[in-house]
Formats: sequence, C-alpha cells, structure tokens
Amino acid sequence: MIYPISLVALAYLLNDNADAFPQQLQQTLMYLPYGLLAVAGLLSLSFNRSKIFFVALVLAFSYGLLVHYIPDGMDKVFYQLAVFKTLTILLPIDILVLSSLKERGIFSSWGRMRFMFIGAQLLMIAWIVWYQDADLVQLLRLDFFEAKYLFSETYSQFALALFLVSFCVLFARQVGKGMNSDSPLLAVLILLFSAFIVKDEPMAFSLHMAAAGLVLTAAMLRASYSMAYLDELTGLPSRRALKEDMLKLKGKYTVSMLDVDHFKKFNDTHGHDVGDEVLKMVASCLKNLKGNGKAYRYGGEEFTLIFPATELDEVAPILEELRITIAGRGFTKRSKSRPEKKPSEVRMGSGGNKRLSVTVSMGVAERGDKYKKADEVIKAADKALYRAKSKGRNCISK
Repeated sequence: MIYPISLVALAYLLNDNADAFPQQLQQTLMYLPYGLLAVAGLLSLSFNRSKIFFVALVLAFSYGLLVHYIPDGMDKVFYQLAVFKTLTILLPIDILVLSSLKERGIFSSWGRMRFMFIGAQLLMIAWIVWYQDADLVQLLRLDFFEAKYLFSETYSQFALALFLVSFCVLFARQVGKGMNSDSPLLAVLILLFSAFIVKDEPMAFSLHMAAAGLVLTAAMLRASYSMAYLDELTGLPSRRALKEDMLKLKGKYTVSMLDVDHFKKFNDTHGHDVGDEVLKMVASCLKNLKGNGKAYRYGGEEFTLIFPATELDEVAPILEELRITIAGRGFTKRSKSRPEKKPSEVRMGSGGNKRLSVTVSMGVAERGDKYKKADEVIKAADKALYRAKSKGRNCISK
C-alpha cells in the first residue's frame, strides 16, 4: 500500500511544480506514459506475461483516448465526457477481470479472447462517440440514490462501487491467499482512481498514468529477476544465485549440502505431486535459518546452505536442530477424497490421510587452509553428504 500511495504523492508534488518546468520538458512528460507502458508491454511480451501486457495495453489506449485523440468535427466537451465516464466504468472491470485470468499466453487462443474483450470495449466507446449517444452516457452515470458523497463530481455511484469492489477483491486475494502477482495491479488501480480525480489537470493526469506504467515496468523487472534467480517450486534462490553469492564470500564461511532421503522412492510410490510437496515442506524449514544462514535449491532434491563468517563448530548445532525439526515435522499425504473446503472440525486419521516420514542427510565443510576456493568447499560438503548417506542417512557428516 505504501508504494502506490508514495507514487500518488510524488505525482501531486511534481504537478504543483510543473509550471517551473521548461516547456519542452512538460511536453515530454505528457508522452512519458506511452514510453513506460510500452516498456512494460515489451517486457511482458518477452516473458509471455499476459496480465501485465493486457493491462498496459488497456492503459495506453485509455490515455490516448483521453489526452491525445479527438475525432475531427467532434464536440470536444461531449467526447471527453463520454470517454471519461465510460472508462471509469470499464477500467476497474478490466483490471479485475484481467487479474483473475490465468497466465495462458498472449497470442494463444486465450490471448486472442482477451484482444476481443478489449476490442469490444473500443467498439462500445466508438459507438457512443460516433452516434453521440447521450442516453447511454447518462446510463453510465448511474446513481443508486440521491445523495451527495465523496468524489461525486468525478465518479457515479456505479463507478465508485466498481472501484471499491475491484480493490477489495485484489486486496483480499493478496492478503488472504498471498497472491503477490496482484500487488502491482492493486497499485495501478489506486493510481487510476487518483488519476481520474485530477483529470482536469493534464500534467497531473499524465504523471499518474506514468506512475502506473512505472509500476507495471517494475513488476516485470521483478518477475524477470524471479525467473532468473528464484526456484519456481520452492521459492528459494536458485543455483545461479548460489554461484553469484559464492563469489562474494570472503574469509571464513561454512557450506552444507542437504539431500532429502529416499526422495526417488517418494516419487515412485506416491507420485511427483507428493514429491513436489515434500520439497516445498523442506524448503519452508530452510527459509529462516539461524546463524545468518541462507538456503538455495541446488537441484533435484539437493539444497545448499551457506553460513557467511561462521565456523563449522558454530554451524553444527544449527544443522542438527534443523535435521531434528524436519524429521519431527514429517509430511501428511492427503486423501484424494478430501473436501474442497477445510471442515470446521478436523478429525485426525480420517479421510485416508497418511503421514509420511521425511528425513534429510547433510554434509558440511568449512573454508580454510584445506579448502580455499568456493568450488572446493562445495565439493568437500558434497563428499561429506555421501558419507552421511553411507552411514544410514538422517545424519550429518563433516
């Protein structure tokens, strides 16, 4: 919430000082939203992220219709009023709908349906403008009851309700389900709501739309970083991140290689879905390591733990506590006949749920006179891991 509110405040601050800007800079700022939205669109196109792409497309069309396009011979006042009232209804619907759809590609059949969805809205606006359909514009200005309310000069009660519903749904999904992909779209929704309030100030409106483009661009940059450096399944840093972080280490440090015992058996017996859940469970235990440690997914069922500026003797009790925690936690394989919703009263042992034992083996090595290079330390920890397996697993070897 702080991020979009900060951008709104910055937009207002820049607008208050816009008169002091050189004329050429003011003209450039009026076209800045196109540039930022284009960058967001191109990045989303490169990574095939349909949500950001179509939201950026909708915002670019909306900005152009409101600021830079007026049909020849058209009554400017009617045109801007008609387009504005229509967009206050359509944009919160667009953001809610586009955020709810799964990532299924931009130029796939699902993507073409999104293009048709946006095209139908453009045709609706064209109909209103071309035929100067004042009755339809008045219908969009729908008020449920006669009363003065906040922002009544900008929004109809219907438009205000749509913004409120969209905000509540996006906020609930982010907080309740941890859907961080909704965070940038929630920020865009707030910026749009504020932008329409200052619609009569071209510079302020432009800065708000530029801020929305900046949010979408930042979201794509963050997504590209996640794809490159974070493991999609566990959420831990990937092997690429491990290699880069290892290059930054100096002085004393300790490395541990961790392997899930009999992991192939989990996959063969219970299926790869259960194997994935086991990996996620182990990863959840590794995310908050003590002793300044950091966990990475090395590959398959292997994880790497790094403890900067920490000696092996200090790490040993931390690893032992971690081993005991994972073994004690175990994993519950839920029955296929489980209800979709969690029951109000949970009965232990019912529904065919089966508790599976999960243990890990660990090898640990310290950088010192014997192992000086990073790859030497990792290889030493890996050899220690194999010794732990040969000892019977569920143990730690130095």
